[in-house]
Amino acid sequence: MLYPTLSSLPYQVKAEANLNSSVYDGIVYVTNSPPEGGDHPEPLKKALQGLAKIDDEAKELGAVVEVALPARRLVYSPTGKINKEYHDVRSFSEAAGRGIKRALKAGVKSPLLVLTSHERFKQSEIVTLLGALEALYVPIQFREDVPSKSTKVKELGVWSEDFTKTQELVKLAKILESGRYVARDIGGGDPERMAPPRVEEYVKEIFAGSPIKMEVISDQNKLDKEYPLFSAVDRAARVIERHRGRIIYLTYEPAGPVTETLFLVGKGVTYDTGGADIKAGGVMAGMSRDKCGSAAVAGFMKV
Repeated sequence: MLYPTLSSLPYQVKAEANLNSSVYDGIVYVTNSPPEGGDHPEPLKKALQGLAKIDDEAKELGAVVEVALPARRLVYSPTGKINKEYHDVRSFSEAAGRGIKRALKAGVKSPLLVLTSHERFKQSEIVTLLGALEALYVPIQFREDVPSKSTKVKELGVWSEDFTKTQELVKLAKILESGRYVARDIGGGDPERMAPPRVEEYVKEIFAGSPIKMEVISDQNKLDKEYPLFSAVDRAARVIERHRGRIIYLTYEPAGPVTETLFLVGKGVTYDTGGADIKAGGVMAGMSRDKCGSAAVAGFMKV
């Protein structure tokens, strides 16, 4: 599966009730506590105490150590100190990303992510999980070019001391990440892979069978008459079929009476000025990121 479906990601993400599970070949532990102290899960304490004795920098840099569990490998990924007024919950996301990347380098294919709560940052657990999922993203062009490498892991397990809460966190994270997958695919795709007609194809596939209604405006006369500013930007691209602009409406109508209507508008410029390279140094190619507004809207609608 190359694309996130309505209910899942390209790899399995599940809540795990047991740190002793033999399904996983590595544990990624994200925490604010140093290895020699803190309220670490009991099965991890001994390994972390041993780490503290041999590596003074582990509390800042993290480390990979052996642990007496079926997973065998423990990736300790600390947030570092978060006691200043300018520190925020992103420290957990960044630590999770570092931990997952280190685990992959160690050869882990089925990681188990261990979440910890934090008194100051109430959303640290969901932020940690989303940081891990972000690190597992594979760009769409690579997924399509080498389908056998479309995922970095076979599965991701998620553990915390409260299994019921973990199940809810996993459910929420999968929903949010499915939308972030769509946003990254569209926003990160280059001007050829995510040229307007191909964005249309991608969005049609993503929302097929969903309650999202899709309308595409591509008729040149209608665009000139009803969207003149859009047509002005599109004028250099419209002479090439595969780069002709599109306006895409995605609409969700809930059941029952509608009491409020929300409009989200995102700019989707694949090439600024329609591909007429008027910028010095050949930097126009980077302007394909100017479609991230529309990518964010599509991702929001996916969620």
